[in-house]
Amino acid sequence: MEQRSAATDCRIPAIARLRDRLAGPANSSASAWYQNPGDAVSFDRVREILDQSQDFDAIVIDTNNPDQAVEWLRELRAHSQFGHRLLFLTQDLGTEVAALADGVAPPPTRMRTDVEVWRSRCASLMHDGYLDEEERLLAFLYLRPDFQVHPVVDTRDQGYYRYPLLDAFSPSGHDGLAWSDGLRRARLLEPVKLVDRLRQCSSCTSSHLNYVDICTECKSIDIGENIFLHCYTCGNVAPQEQFVGRAGLCCARCDAKLKHIGVDYDRALESFSCNECSARFIEPTVEAHCLHCRASSPTTELPERRVHAFRLTDEGRLAARSGSRRQSPATHDTQLNLNSAYFEQTLTWLLQLRQRHNEVQFGVLAVRVTNAAALIKSLSHVRAQQLIDSFGRRLHEVIRATDLVMRATEGEWFILSPQTDRDGLTALRRLLESLTVATEQADGQRLEIGCADVAAEELKDLAIGARVLLAELQGRTV
Repeated sequence: MEQRSAATDCRIPAIARLRDRLAGPANSSASAWYQNPGDAVSFDRVREILDQSQDFDAIVIDTNNPDQAVEWLRELRAHSQFGHRLLFLTQDLGTEVAALADGVAPPPTRMRTDVEVWRSRCASLMHDGYLDEEERLLAFLYLRPDFQVHPVVDTRDQGYYRYPLLDAFSPSGHDGLAWSDGLRRARLLEPVKLVDRLRQCSSCTSSHLNYVDICTECKSIDIGENIFLHCYTCGNVAPQEQFVGRAGLCCARCDAKLKHIGVDYDRALESFSCNECSARFIEPTVEAHCLHCRASSPTTELPERRVHAFRLTDEGRLAARSGSRRQSPATHDTQLNLNSAYFEQTLTWLLQLRQRHNEVQFGVLAVRVTNAAALIKSLSHVRAQQLIDSFGRRLHEVIRATDLVMRATEGEWFILSPQTDRDGLTALRRLLESLTVATEQADGQRLEIGCADVAAEELKDLAIGARVLLAELQGRTV
């Protein structure tokens, strides 16, 4: 039964504890905090938690065995109902475990605050249930605004790096690296840090490569480094061992005495020789041998793989909240906001059209809610989002049917208004500013917006590009 606090009328967080009876609990204060039955309900297996009718807000994984922690975390993250929930550890168990968990469990008093923040963000999601792994991943990242998807080194993996979180959320067999590429192309994830740059096999894309020096003539790997001498008298070039005799240095070909370097002889430029074909060369050729498929490739033909840490984009946050990836056509979300690719393509077309036909008119207007952080702090995250969403709906009601809207972030929109000059843009701007009056609260707080606009006739460089133009307007709304 759901428990409520008389003082706050809020649910007391329901905490489950997964204990490891084989390896034993962690030797940490976090483990001791949640061994009390009054603070957490203890279980021995994940299945026992999943079979419970009680809906736990957080699960504390109490083990000092990293392998056991990874197994439990993968099972929970892959579950449709528990994948996005708070999963804590009782001690640091390494990078792979950290990539799947929400950190070390805080004290019970702070746990309540963390759960309340998590619940608040859950309440701002506009849909119930997650039908596929992409929706569950987006919801997971949306509920953790500062979370980053980190790769970990796995020498057993063909790509050398993998993403434990993406692997856990994709039980259907997606490769985490490949999935991250798709999410990035869809503008749902964006890189925040370059972790590594790898060279891959041009045949099988494995990153397990062996770089080998080979003969420049016959490509044999049986080569050696040596010192070669050059006789000035006859031009003989040979390893220095062939010039050393009992009477000192002398040429094995012409018997000339080599007394002074630079006068009688010098060191040859060649410093490598092949034991198979006897070729001499200054530097060997470097070739990459794949340890996975055994293919050989010149180093200049190896494709590069960049490994990043990722975070959710603004478009990803909007998709997580609205479920637009599931419910709407690919061009727009549930509030008829165009996606960025379609909007930018249309703006690019109008810019190019204006270059050829000077009579073409259009205007672009950027709108940003400038006091969103203050409203979230004073009203709560859910209430602030409701006000912002309400403003977005009203925006669509007052613009013309021919105007196009893109919601760039949770509190930012771009409006593309065809056949609109400077006077029309000014009128539209005033109309939008008047909409904030309806958002005023009992204490006098209301949405505050900043606007920036430009008409086609004001553009000095029509080749500026849609994305640069939007970024310029975006910077002027701050």
